[in-house]
Amino acid sequence: MLPLDQAKCIGPDTGLWAALEKMARDGVNQLPVTRDQQVVGMLSREDVITFLRTLQELGR
Repeated sequence: MLPLDQAKCIGPDTGLWAALEKMARDGVNQLPVTRDQQVVGMLSREDVITFLRTLQELGR
């Protein structure tokens, strides 16, 4: 575990593609979502893949 100030984090308004790029660049599969130095959620690569699959299915 890392202290929050050393963790790779994103903000709640970060775009999906920017978050994926950050995951790839930093070599991580999940990122804490923070606001005002408080964790408000987690975003994982698996969450993104599930979301994109759902969008694809809805678009059929």
